[in-house]
Amino acid sequence: MFSLVSLSLFYSKSFCLYVQIITPDARNHGDSGRSTKMSFFLQALDVHHLIQELQLSKVVLLANSMGAKTAMTFALSYPASLDSLITVDISPWPKRQTLAEKHLPQIVAALRAMDLSLIKDRRDADKILMDVLPVSFE
Repeated sequence: MFSLVSLSLFYSKSFCLYVQIITPDARNHGDSGRSTKMSFFLQALDVHHLIQELQLSKVVLLANSMGAKTAMTFALSYPASLDSLITVDISPWPKRQTLAEKHLPQIVAALRAMDLSLIKDRRDADKILMDVLPVSFE
């Protein structure tokens, strides 16, 4: 679910040795059909229909930019169909994206060091990250 074909091909080639890759066009993009109706909820529904048509159970969505917004909408709308969600180059919190750009090595180190058995929800993970990252989001 990528907005750039070249980026989609890069990830597809990188992961195809390990998992089945499906790279659908988004509604009104690429070779997909055209529609006068357009929203992230409709695009998430399109993904849901594709998953049903292919008779898949739980999927991993890897997406960036507009595709990531669709994937996040899908995750909220169809959580039973989702195994994992990976968003690239976008965040639901704009200030955190800036923080990530400035402090990516520290974030990756903190994520790798996390004891996942201590994390029950997103707030627990955020608290652990805030203990190791700079206070300012500016």
